[in-house]
Amino acid sequence: MKETKIRVRVITGEEEGRLIYLGVKHSLELKEGNTLILDIGGGS
Repeated sequence: MKETKIRVRVITGEEEGRLIYLGVKHSLELKEGNTLILDIGGGS
């Protein structure tokens, strides 16, 4: 952070999954109901 002024926050795998879900739901404008969102991972 000292050089870039960017704050980094370490999150759990569960939080990562939750944020991915919210991002996909928002970007695809999904409405309420049954939806399957699959994250196959990327080795991060």
